[in-house]
Amino acid sequence: MRAHSFVALLVLLLTPASSGATTLEDQEIVCRDRNADPSVRIESCTVVIDAGKATEPWALYDSRGSARMERHDYRNAVQDFTRAVALKPGTATLYDHLGNAREATGDHAGALKDLDEAIRLDPRLARAYEDRGVVWTRKGDPDRAIQDLDEAIRLDPGRMEAWEARGFAWRLMGDLERALQDYDAALKLDPDDPMSLVGRAEVRMRSTTPDLAMADLDKALQVSPSYTRARIARCLLLRHQGAYDKAIEDGDRALEEEPGNGQALKARAQAWAAKGDVARARQDYDALVQQVPKNPGSWLARGLFLVQQGAFADAANDLARAADLAPTDAYLPLHLYLARSLGGVDGRADLEKRTAPLDKTAWPGPLVDLYLGRKTVKDVQALAAPPKLTPAEWQCERSFYLGIYAVIHGDREEARRQFQATVDTKVWWFSELAYAEAELARPGM
Repeated sequence: MRAHSFVALLVLLLTPASSGATTLEDQEIVCRDRNADPSVRIESCTVVIDAGKATEPWALYDSRGSARMERHDYRNAVQDFTRAVALKPGTATLYDHLGNAREATGDHAGALKDLDEAIRLDPRLARAYEDRGVVWTRKGDPDRAIQDLDEAIRLDPGRMEAWEARGFAWRLMGDLERALQDYDAALKLDPDDPMSLVGRAEVRMRSTTPDLAMADLDKALQVSPSYTRARIARCLLLRHQGAYDKAIEDGDRALEEEPGNGQALKARAQAWAAKGDVARARQDYDALVQQVPKNPGSWLARGLFLVQQGAFADAANDLARAADLAPTDAYLPLHLYLARSLGGVDGRADLEKRTAPLDKTAWPGPLVDLYLGRKTVKDVQALAAPPKLTPAEWQCERSFYLGIYAVIHGDREEARRQFQATVDTKVWWFSELAYAEAELARPGM
C-alpha cells in the first residue's frame, strides 16, 4: 500500500461515511487512492475537480474514471477518460483506460481505435496489447486476439491477466490443451484468481475431469462468493451430476446477485427440466426471452426446450425469431427446419432462402446441403472434424443431425442408432445431447 493510503484510511475512519476529508488536499489524497471505496473516490474527485484548483486535473479525471469502472458506470467513465486524454494528450496509459471503458459499453470499434493509439504511443505497453486482444476475442476473432496476447506475454510474462485472456481465446478456437496450459500458467502467478479458476473449470467440464472442474469452481466461489459466472458454471455441472436441487440453489443465488441474468435463467431452467419440473423450466425460459429479447440465444434456448416437449409449432416460432436476429448463424435455420419437419411442415424453401448467402463448405453448411438433397449421408460421414470441435463434440453433433435426417426420411432404426451414438458421446454441455435423449424417449421411437 502506498504511503498516502494510510493517510486516506485515517481520514475515512475519523470522518463520516462520505469522503469526509476537510481540505482539498485531503480530498485529492482520497481521490487518487485506488484502495479506497470507489463511491468515496468519485465524491472526492468531484469535489476537487469542481474546485478547479488541482495541479494535475487529468489525473483526477483518470482516477474518477477508474472508480466509475469499478461501479460499472461505463458511460460516465468514458467521459472522464476522454477528458483526461484531452488534458494530457500523448499518454499511452490514458488511451488504454479509455479503450477499456469504450469496450465495456460495447463500442468495439472505438475501443480498438484507442488501443491502437496506446500501442502507437508506447509499443512496449503490455497491458494495451492484452486489452486489444480481449476486444478481438469479444469481436469473435480469436486468431488476432492470440497475436496480441502473445505480444503482451512476451513483454510481461508475469502478467497473469494476459495468460487468462489467452486461455479464453484458445478455448474459442477449440484448442483445449493450450487453453488449459495458459490457465495453469495464470494460476501459478495468482492461485486465487477467480476468472482463471472458472476458465480452467470450464475447460475441464469439456473433458473427463469433472471432479477437478468442481474443485476449481468451489475455490472460485470461496474466493469470490458473488462471482456470478462461477455460480452459473457450477449450476450446470451440478445439473449434469444429477444434483438438481443444489444446481437450482446455485441458479437462485446467481439470480439474486444479478437479477435477470440470461445465462443464470437458462442454467436454472435446464436444472428444472432435468429434475422433471417442466412448468418451472418453462417459467424460466419465458423470463429469459423477456429479459434478453434481442439475444438469439434466448429464443434458441426456449425453442429447443419446446421441441423436446413436442410443441413443434411454438418451437418453430421461437427458432424463427432466433434466425431473424442472427442471419449469419447457419445452425439457427437448421434448427428451425428440424422443428418444422418434426411437426410435419415442409421447411425446405425457407431453409434454402435463409442459407443462400452462407458458406456451405464450412460446418454446418454441409448439413444444409444434406437436408436440401445436395449431399448424401456418406458425404457428411466422410467430413473431417471442424477445428473448433473436439472429436467427441464432432461425433455428438454429426450423429444427432444424421439422426434427425433419418427421422425425417422415416428410418426409425437408423435414427435410434444415431441418437444413441449422440448420447454415448457424453457431451452433456451440447444441447444436441439433451435433444437426442428427448427423441429416444419419444413414443414410437
